[in-house]
Amino acid sequence: TFVVTRDGQRYLVDATLASLEEELDPEAFLRLNRQVLANAAAIASFRPVGKGKLLVELAPRPRGEVLVSQERASLFRSWLSR
Repeated sequence: TFVVTRDGQRYLVDATLASLEEELDPEAFLRLNRQVLANAAAIASFRPVGKGKLLVELAPRPRGEVLVSQERASLFRSWLSR
């Protein structure tokens, strides 16, 4: 598991995303999918991409696309609007 800071530094941590998710403030962090746990401040934008999924742009940019499933899209929108 890697933690990426706002300035793009990557740090290897000996913890699973599930354990990090339990320790972090749910008002500030949300599990976007199986690979990404994001801070609200890192969400640059998002847009729909077919069948209810969302494509999320993060800052700094990750190596691949970050998609939020149709099932989690409503939760993502309400979390981001807090």
